[in-house]
Amino acid sequence: MTIPFPQPVCRLIDRIDQAGYQVYGVGGAIRDLLLGREPKDWDLCTNAFPQQVKAVFGEDAVRLTGARHGTVTVLWEGRSYEVTTYRQDGPYSDGRHPDQVRFVASIQEDLARRDFTINAMACRPGEPVVDPFGGQKDLEAGLVRAVGDPVRRFQEDGLRMVRALRFAAAYGFQVEEATGRAAEELSFRLEGVSAQRIGKEWEGFLPAPGAGKQMGAFPRLMSQILPMVLLPEEDPARVWKELGERIDRLPAEALVRLGFLFCRKELPPSQRMERAAGGAAALALDGENRRFLLELAEGSTSPLPASQAGWLRWRAQMGEGQLEWVLAIRREGSGTPEERAAIQAAAEACRKALAACPCRDRRDLAVDGRCLAALGVSPGREMGALLERLLEEVWAGRLPNRREALEEAAARFLAERR
Repeated sequence: MTIPFPQPVCRLIDRIDQAGYQVYGVGGAIRDLLLGREPKDWDLCTNAFPQQVKAVFGEDAVRLTGARHGTVTVLWEGRSYEVTTYRQDGPYSDGRHPDQVRFVASIQEDLARRDFTINAMACRPGEPVVDPFGGQKDLEAGLVRAVGDPVRRFQEDGLRMVRALRFAAAYGFQVEEATGRAAEELSFRLEGVSAQRIGKEWEGFLPAPGAGKQMGAFPRLMSQILPMVLLPEEDPARVWKELGERIDRLPAEALVRLGFLFCRKELPPSQRMERAAGGAAALALDGENRRFLLELAEGSTSPLPASQAGWLRWRAQMGEGQLEWVLAIRREGSGTPEERAAIQAAAEACRKALAACPCRDRRDLAVDGRCLAALGVSPGREMGALLERLLEEVWAGRLPNRREALEEAAARFLAERR
């Protein structure tokens, strides 16, 4: 079959063709087009060497981003395209990059080095798909299958094991049996993969609609990535299956689902923050995401508010979206149906409290620093404390959020202090 190419890509391919070289669209773009999806980016493969590609487009339009491995970036009609020379890879002694590459003459030889059959396809505009490893059949069957020997593919780069799960989760596929067996047996090879690379794949894996199913199917791989999720006495196969079932009921947000893994009832509350910090390090989360994860873990252990003011205080501390996520995590992390029902009731109480008082923080008060200054309040700590007290009174329903009432109360509070 033939597949439609975007016109800018057709013109780029035509430019290389006119220079006397051969070039194909390859990999993920072909996979996505066959699935009826819009490719996020385009990679091209050619028999031209990097310097020859540079000569075709001119020095200003080409960046030698990976010329040692045959890859350049071409700036074309406002977008960037990676163009790589047909190659075969040598040994991967660092578990990531080939120590050396050998340029080859045909696209079929190049496709043989790729990770999965669904990524080992190439095509030119108006021509049939080049598919030597059955990628189209695997797309139709919903399978993620390694190209050739899966053990060899995963020994070359251990991250491919996590990528297999990400593709399966994102597309609703299954990992082919031999490929999945190799991933479980070689899960220890993730020890040689950087936390940054694992974290990037995990970021795409967790929100995917099939993430929970893959968690349950690959407990050894999951435990290798995040060993701190489990207690020593727990059975990984059972726990990851249960966690996967619950994960799929949570919002499709990577950090929320990650936070849930450290907030389930089996983990002692005193350990949740420590384990969440370990998870943040294992996935190389940046400072902002690490703080967010720890806030979710902390929120999972804090007593639920018993009053409208308490709920409003939580919202001010966390933000409304984060508060909803904490409640979702606590609901799925609870054990019995009665516990889940109690969390659900608490969530309804929270929503009612928030709807009854739209005053979110001091900025929503009907008075501000200028109003209090007119009453003789000094800027700084005194003014801040007074604004906080007024806010608490509004939250508790003891004061309306009207300027006259707040100014009168402020004057009364000042008189009490003095």
